Amino acid sequence: MSESDQSPQGDDSSQEWPTHCDHCGTELQSAVVDVVPDADSEHLQTGSPGTVIRQDFCPNPDCPGRVSA
Repeated sequence: MSESDQSPQGDDSSQEWPTHCDHCGTELQSAVVDVVPDADSEHLQTGSPGTVIRQDFCPNPDCPGRVSA
């Protein structure tokens, strides 16, 4: 893969994210799954909690793509 084929990391503006489930078509929801504290002193001074990690999921309990536990 050439350097021009790679998108810059951290730039979500050019990334297309799905809005609906591939399996059932239900609109996706998202939830915070983790917060990674920033070690950078600048972020600590501003009160930033760190990097927030979110995950999209299908809220449909009957979705054929749902993995049962």
